This record gives sequence, C-alpha cells and structure tokens, in this order.
Amino acid sequence: MAWRYRDVPVPVWVSGAVLVASGAIASCSSPAPVSTPCTYVEDANGNLVCAEEQSSQGGASGNGVSGPSATSGMGMGGIPMVDGGSATGTGGIPMVDGGSTSSTTTGGTPSGVGGSSTVTTDGGQVTATTDGQGPTTTGSATTTGGTEGNRLGTLRVSAGEFDRDHTIVSFSYPEGQGKAMSLTDSQGTEIPLQYSSATGKATFILTSLAAGQTAEYTINELAQALPAGVTATVEPDTAGDQLFLRQGDSKVFRWTLVEDNFRGAQPRDVRAGYIFPLYTPGGLNVADDYQVDHPHMHGIWSAWTLTTFRNHKVDFWNGYDNSGRVDLANMEGIWSGPVSGGLIANLVHSDITTNPSVAALNEKWIVTVYKTHDGAAPYYVFDVDSTQETAGQDPLVLETYHYGGFGYRGSEQWQDPSKVQFLTSEGHNRSNGDGQRARWVAQFGTIDGQVAGYAAFDHPTNFRHPQGLRIHPTNPYWSFTACTQSAGGRFSIEPGSPYKSLYRIVAFDGAADANLLNRLWNDFGSPPMVEILP
Repeated sequence: MAWRYRDVPVPVWVSGAVLVASGAIASCSSPAPVSTPCTYVEDANGNLVCAEEQSSQGGASGNGVSGPSATSGMGMGGIPMVDGGSATGTGGIPMVDGGSTSSTTTGGTPSGVGGSSTVTTDGGQVTATTDGQGPTTTGSATTTGGTEGNRLGTLRVSAGEFDRDHTIVSFSYPEGQGKAMSLTDSQGTEIPLQYSSATGKATFILTSLAAGQTAEYTINELAQALPAGVTATVEPDTAGDQLFLRQGDSKVFRWTLVEDNFRGAQPRDVRAGYIFPLYTPGGLNVADDYQVDHPHMHGIWSAWTLTTFRNHKVDFWNGYDNSGRVDLANMEGIWSGPVSGGLIANLVHSDITTNPSVAALNEKWIVTVYKTHDGAAPYYVFDVDSTQETAGQDPLVLETYHYGGFGYRGSEQWQDPSKVQFLTSEGHNRSNGDGQRARWVAQFGTIDGQVAGYAAFDHPTNFRHPQGLRIHPTNPYWSFTACTQSAGGRFSIEPGSPYKSLYRIVAFDGAADANLLNRLWNDFGSPPMVEILP
C-alpha cells in the first residue's frame, strides 16, 4: 500500500510491519536498511561482489525487512506509526520511533543476558578487551525530562588509541527497541541514550575519555522520553513543504521533498531528493543548487557519470546528456530524538534513453543528524548511509572516470576561486588534490564576509577506501568516487550484491582545522569499543 505526499509515494505500514529489524542483520544479497558493511572483492572481470554472506535473523517480517517488532498507535489519516510511536509525522510522512515507550517487541529474544558481550561499533570489527573500570567521563551532559525506571545493565566504553571528545558512539542494542533510555555515570550524571530503528543501533555522546582508558555507565529505562535534541519537521518553504533537520531552533539542512527550481533550470536538471541548503552553526549556507554553470549539481547528491547499462552508455550526472536521471521515489520515514534525528528516503536512478524509461538502480539514503554538544554547537555532524542495488537483473558498470558518485556543490559565493580553499587529510589542496585519494576533504571560504565550510569523511568500510577525488580547478564542487583511475578504475554493481557507502559530514564556522577534522575522523573510522555487561 502507498499514499502520495504531493507527487512522492509514501508507503503505509499496517499493524505488524517492521521498518528496520531489531538486531537483524541483512544478507549481502539484499538491500540492508541498517549499516552492515560488506567486504567487497573484484572478480576477474572487474565486477564488484560481496565476499561475506551474512545470515538474516529475527522474527516476523514486514515491508521486505525481517526482524522482531510490533507497531502500535496511529498517525494522522490512520497511518500506523512505526515501532509503536505515538507522535505524528509532520506533513504526513511516517514517523520512525515516534515517541511512545509502551510498545512491545515480539518475535525475538533479547540477547546479552547473563554475561558480558563485546559489541561491534560503526567502525568495523573490534577484538580488543578491557580490564576493570577506568576513569569516568567529564562534561556537562546532564539532561532533564526522563524519570529513571528499570536498570537494564551496564555499558563499558574503551577509548582505544585515541583521546575522545564529544564522540558519537553507536552500538547494536536490540533490547533498546521501543524504549526511552539514558545512561548514568559514576557521578550520577544522566546522558541521553537513543535507540533508532532506522539504523538498528543505540547511540550516545561520549563527552570525554582519554586514550587507553575505560568508563562504565548504568543503562536506564525511563518512564518518559527525554526532550528532543534533533528534530525532523516538514515546513512551508519557497516551492512548497520541505523537510528540515534542526538542532534546537537552528537549521542543519533542508531535504528537498518537492522540486525547487528557483533558478529556472531546464526540466532535465530538475529533481528532488538531496540536501540543500546546508548550514553551519552560525547560520551560513555552505552549499549551492541549480547554479547556471552546472544546473545539474544539487547541494549534496548522488549520481554516477560514465556508466554502461544494457550495453549502452547512461550518464546519471549530467542532465544535458539526456540519458539518465535520479529522482526521489518515496519517503519511508523521519524521526526526532534526544541524540539524533533523521530521514529515510528511496531514490531511483533511471535510464531515460528508452520509452518508457527503465530503472537501473534503487538507492536508499538513511541520513542521521547528531546532537554532539549541550548548548551552542561548535559544528554540526550528520551521516549519509547509502545502499544502491540493481533494480532488476542487469548490472550497472561504472567505467573508469574522474568524477561521479557522491557530489558536493559549495556556496554560490565561492564561484570566485579566491574566496574558497580545499584541504584533504593527506595535506593536499585545490592545486594538487584532484585525482588523489583521501580519508576526508574540507571546502571552506568567505561567505557574507565570514569564513565557514564543511568537510566530508569517507568511511573505512567503503569500497576502495580511501576513495578518489575530483576537485574542480575553478568551480566550487568536488566528489568522492570509487571509479577514478587512482582508486582502481572500472567496476560494476551486480544483482544481489548492493553497493554500500557511508559518509560523515561536518559543517563548521571558520577555516578548516586539520587537527579537529583528524580527531573527528578517528571517532568515525576507529570508534570506541563498547561492551554490554549484566
């Protein structure tokens, strides 16, 4: 079943349907809504295949995803809320984890009872162990609004080899499904802990922990939810209702639900389903859209350039080629919470050389915005988790090319090359970074007389990490791509083997600080280890 939000179909979940399985692990042969990175290898023909087959587990299934959960509560128009939420999705978009803490879980048995268990975090497999309890964390993480209820266990965090400072820590915790939670440290400080069905993980912010140290927290189930630190709301905008992600009253970015052709671009270049504008904590927009020199570039967006589909060329990036395009297919849901808020969207990459057009790729975006600090944020952080799979039984071949993949278009005011700079993790800039590979890239410069910018991080689980770069010599755009010559060139996305990628975006005021960005990348690429104790 589906209803339509403006011109975008939105699925309607019936009672018992599951958006994301609690603790389920999707097979490499099917699209995974949660972050379950595959290890990719290439066969003799240069095709990309998943080397590890993971088993699917869980209980009842719904909406194509298996796992234990039950839905309850109804939103506006009789639309069921996912995971028993009582809050209503704004603008008619389904709300994920909508605020109720009274829903039940069926079809699965919680694990981790009766002993300690080492949990893998976002950074990949962790094998280190810890002994004893280290120093407690410090900082102002006290929250209000929740009333401590049942004690669920103990969480032990190990910093590993890096000092941790307001670090995003996510870990598998299916017992958190449908619960409002917090952590309490040894000094009694309450720290929000949030489970998200969108990612299948629980997340909190580790305020401070020195390298090599550990800290323990009590996991509490709360009688009521903590106040939302990040909100996702549909609001009126220039072209109609659009989706905004906010920290407090401040906008982090807009997700385009409806086409906003504010510069009068030709229809071939008009689309929805991307991030623009992108704001810094100081309120400066560091992105651009429909710029007259490249009207097909849209803030932060995804599209491949030189591809072969069904034995002919298709260009999804350049609208003037009139061979491919990428569109928003539907919105699966949005969520708000004390630690994170975000969206789940489905895109379709279409070959338009035929009549009717043919879908070549289906892509799912899970975008998660984090509240990393109490009070004024020194930067904004969000993740873009993408899964691309063939729409049918035809592979999509990504030919060797110097750009494509995930694109980033910088501020209109950076059209003047003297007003913008680039910096990469390898110390490269605009003059020597093009065609190189990097763990992160920053673009920053003068906007309305102030310096601001953003950086994007390439996750170690991404195919051919660190991926290749296209940094344009005069225009303010660049891209991460796995098909550059330096990254390895041609590969293909095969049926049954989705292409997964995970990027983290940091928006900041001032010039790029390499020390800060390296520290934040270490948090992303080599996060702390988490253990759940009884």
